[in-house]
Amino acid sequence: MAMNRETVCMAKMGPPSATIRDVARLSGVSIATVTRTFQGSPKVRPETRERVLAAAAQLGYQPDAVAQALVTGSTNTVGVLVPSIRVPYWSEVTHGIEQLAGTHGYSVVVASSGGDPDQERRMLDLLLGKRLDGVIVGGAAGNAESWSVPNRRTPLVLLEWDETPRWDLLDSFSTGAITSRTVTQMTDQRVPGPWAANVVYDDVAGGRLVARHLHQLGHREVAFVAGPPVRTCLLRLLGFRQAFQESGVDAGVVVAADDSFDAARTAVREYLAGATRPTALACYSDMLAIGAIKAARDLGLNVPGDVSVVGYDDIEFAEYVDPPLTTLRNPKQQLGELAFDLVLAARSAEPRGERHTLAGCLIERSSTSEPTRAEG
Repeated sequence: MAMNRETVCMAKMGPPSATIRDVARLSGVSIATVTRTFQGSPKVRPETRERVLAAAAQLGYQPDAVAQALVTGSTNTVGVLVPSIRVPYWSEVTHGIEQLAGTHGYSVVVASSGGDPDQERRMLDLLLGKRLDGVIVGGAAGNAESWSVPNRRTPLVLLEWDETPRWDLLDSFSTGAITSRTVTQMTDQRVPGPWAANVVYDDVAGGRLVARHLHQLGHREVAFVAGPPVRTCLLRLLGFRQAFQESGVDAGVVVAADDSFDAARTAVREYLAGATRPTALACYSDMLAIGAIKAARDLGLNVPGDVSVVGYDDIEFAEYVDPPLTTLRNPKQQLGELAFDLVLAARSAEPRGERHTLAGCLIERSSTSEPTRAEG
């Protein structure tokens, strides 16, 4: 049987897609009710919602996301911009955002800045141009106060806003007395504007917890392994040095390294090979701590027998390294969930430029112990 051109075209295209009218007809409701069902309107009765969804499943109907966004003013999508998704800490925070977003029917678009302020600005502009319901920026490397967010209508949440590394402050905080005024000035971080919310950890308190743990174990010769001197690193160093200072103990030297396994391994190996070796290392992050453990082993040193090591953040595999890492646990899941909650809250109310502070806790594992050699 010969087919005309129209029959051939229809054969190639397949059966026509189901429409919202088909769903309404099969479920016995109006088109408006089908629309409200897919918008999640509370005005739709549960039994009606089930009937509409069953009809849609039977027909293979999928609502047009673009059309829905035009009607509701919402794309049900949130953007997340972090320094690098390869960094375990930020991947765990992003996972927390995705989990909660999924329970609310939201999807997440993730972008990385590589820690470059210019790339961060470009990616932020890209996300803000996509009509997203909100953007969450983690570890901002640039000056957020200079960001020109169009119309200030897209909720913006900053996580651990770091700003530009301050090598001058790292030098000054590494020696000399730490005053309460210095701590107050560093922690008095302004929100960049009423259009943004800021969520941070109490890093000064975290640094103090690490110092107190080592001091209680009997360590008096301790070095701090610092990453790039962004705000979080400087605050942890301040709390660490302040706690030792209050105990009448010199907190020791600061070993500077980039925030990576290899950089920490190289910097710490060079330091430990010197004439004066500390009995403990307090590290800015778990990544640096794992690199420090590798460095100790390179030199034939035992952890914690010859040198104790403390990390910070409690990333997922901190407990699986050898030895399992003592670390300051920051509530990364809670950080991500709070960020998403703030986006939702800003969708229904005028943003107020809120600031929220979360507290961490010390997780004691096997990488720290009492010093086994006499100090001094």
